Amino acid sequence: KRQEGNWVPNYVIKSPRECKSIVVKPEDLKYRVLMIHKGKKDLTGTKVLKYIEEGERKEFDKRPTCSSRERWYDLGKRPQSPININYLINDIARCFVGKVWVSDDFQELHTNRNIAPFLNSSLFWFFQNLTGRTSFGGGLLKIQTYEFKMLPVCLISRHKRGIAKAFSSLLCRSVGPVFSELGAPSPDEVSLDKVKPDRRELDKIIMGDTLGLTEEEQVEVYRAVVDLVKSRIEKAKSLKNDKIVGGINISSFKRSVIERIKRETLE
Repeated sequence: KRQEGNWVPNYVIKSPRECKSIVVKPEDLKYRVLMIHKGKKDLTGTKVLKYIEEGERKEFDKRPTCSSRERWYDLGKRPQSPININYLINDIARCFVGKVWVSDDFQELHTNRNIAPFLNSSLFWFFQNLTGRTSFGGGLLKIQTYEFKMLPVCLISRHKRGIAKAFSSLLCRSVGPVFSELGAPSPDEVSLDKVKPDRRELDKIIMGDTLGLTEEEQVEVYRAVVDLVKSRIEKAKSLKNDKIVGGINISSFKRSVIERIKRETLE
């Protein structure tokens, strides 16, 4: 149950479509997860026991995942993650903020570092589309957990000038498809003034002020993102190690950006 708008421990996200904004709001979620850590003897006379027994009548306890547990219904004690990112990606993976349990359609990030702004930036979309695999129907992209761990992350100080203000605007609104966010359905139509203002402000701080990318290099990031997503969804092209987009070598550009992230992180 929800108590006066506060978080309660049984909310769970099954699909990123349930979240209307980057900040996870309880009123947007319709599913709950039952967390039980007691044996059936300790649950005698409770409705929870009846619920478990109904599951056994339907033979849920004999399913491979459930039967491998000491108590088939016990999901184990685990902390809620403050950051969750969808596992299967249509156009972009969104980084959701707010402690809540999630289904296996998400990657959980357990950290106290201020990485949510970067994970919601257009530069991170660029890395997503270069890392993920596209062997799914409809052009879906998937990033395995071990692959996700290898993605570069720029650590940004919470005190970085303007970062809190820029990110707060993005937090509270619905994040649309990549073509809407960047204001361009094709790479040739990309320009800085077409990017949604709050996204542009966040990207400018991360790509420009922090990593030192020029405005032209930032435009190339946007072009690459639009091209990579468009190509994948339409299944018009396949990704190659040295793919050229708008005159830029993506692999070379990626290496250059990663080097800047390393320098920024170490300084």
